[in-house]
Amino acid sequence: MHSNPSAAEATLVSLRQSSKPYQTCRFIL
Repeated sequence: MHSNPSAAEATLVSLRQSSKPYQTCRFIL
């Protein structure tokens, strides 16, 4: 995990804006 809060927020925002967040989470995991 990177210790960059801004990067983490950007990732969370992109996941929230994603039309299929569940598939994105599965891809990451």
